[in-house]
Amino acid sequence: MSKEDKKAADLHYDVRKDSYEKLQYEQYEDEHVKQSVIHTRQDVVLLVSYASSIIKILKSIRFILGAILILFAIYFFFNL
Repeated sequence: MSKEDKKAADLHYDVRKDSYEKLQYEQYEDEHVKQSVIHTRQDVVLLVSYASSIIKILKSIRFILGAILILFAIYFFFNL
């Protein structure tokens, strides 16, 4: 397990533990729960959107690097 995976697992455990403790000692109103679910869904959609944008950018970078590699190959082939 890498250091990042360990940090993520620890953070997940801390959040889960904190939420469980809050559920035991506090009562949440129905409206608050519904609003939390809506905000969570909005956050997930935003994260997926960011991930999609990053994937598109990385694909563009890969294409550009491939084109540069081909240009260098042509340059070196004709200059030998």
